[in-house]
Amino acid sequence: MTLLNTLWTRLNYQSSTGRERERLFALVQALVKAQFQLADAELTRRTWQEVADQNVSVERVEHLLYCCCFQEDVQALKDADDEYLRRVAAVPSLDTHGIGVFEHC
Repeated sequence: MTLLNTLWTRLNYQSSTGRERERLFALVQALVKAQFQLADAELTRRTWQEVADQNVSVERVEHLLYCCCFQEDVQALKDADDEYLRRVAAVPSLDTHGIGVFEHC
């Protein structure tokens, strides 16, 4: 029986990145429902608060909200998210250590 449990655990294993992405997609789908379908301001506010509480990138959520036409389609969300991640990876981050408030302008 232990062997079966071990095999089942391995088959059901999902990386932390996969779980993170599932949570992201669930939040995006909840926002679509609250903000666009129900037009429920309070539910929308609470869902955005959940995005903030989970330290999810607002830019990433907005990209999925406005650049993915079919948020109920997981593959479409994955494609849009992959596009966002490629774009973010291509842009070098601005090193702000040691820069004054207006020195980078």
